[in-house]
Amino acid sequence: MNTRNYLPFCRHPLEILAISVVFLTLTVGATNDFGGAPLEAAKKSYAAAIQAAKRALAAEYEKAIKEAMKGDDLDGAIAIRQQRDEFLASSVVDLGARDPDTKVEDGWTILSRSDNPLVFDVPLLNKKSYSVPGDRTPRNTKYVRVRRMDTEGYIVLPLITDNIAANKFGVRYGWRGDKRLNKQACCLGIVDLTTETRNSCVMLLASNGTKSAGWGFCEMWSGPERQGYVWAGDEIPRTTMEIAATNRELTDQERAHLVK
Repeated sequence: MNTRNYLPFCRHPLEILAISVVFLTLTVGATNDFGGAPLEAAKKSYAAAIQAAKRALAAEYEKAIKEAMKGDDLDGAIAIRQQRDEFLASSVVDLGARDPDTKVEDGWTILSRSDNPLVFDVPLLNKKSYSVPGDRTPRNTKYVRVRRMDTEGYIVLPLITDNIAANKFGVRYGWRGDKRLNKQACCLGIVDLTTETRNSCVMLLASNGTKSAGWGFCEMWSGPERQGYVWAGDEIPRTTMEIAATNRELTDQERAHLVK
């Protein structure tokens, strides 16, 4: 995706102007008083002007991201966001307010809700997808939940982790959060390690010759390469999946959906 379709320039004019004006101020101040008050004032003006220019540039990036989202160009929006973050890596500008607010429902922190697993752990909000960074996972997390939004069915896995985007496997069940990419698909969800998939196409994890499925997003290891969706070992149509975590104890109703 060519981000220049959204950002036709690589430097914001305000930043160029700020640098030019403040450089002149620095030069004049330095010739009048070496190390004196004019030089210090020029330094402060320089810092203020650069920060103002960076804020303006951040606003331009935000407009470009929104335009990409309106056009349903998810890959483009993510690419622009990454470009913005890289360019402003050394900036003190607070961009946090532009990320989605974290949704908490019935004690569950919603980390993502989308039919695209690639948005997991990426700040994003549009008509089709919601996702927040993995560091929004509640402290002392005890459980992770995967829910399919077409039927509202869900499965819960005990999970104590400080990195929701990493894999963690137990004896029978495990969490796959690394978003492994293979065959035009991304794997993400709860894995059943001891029960081989009943549908020979869907797979969340291959280990020791066993093709394990489970609940979530999977790859198709036979047939056309495409994103797969799996529930209890069977392939299901494309659907929105929700991933959430909690640090509270489960209700009796939730325990009925617990695997361990």
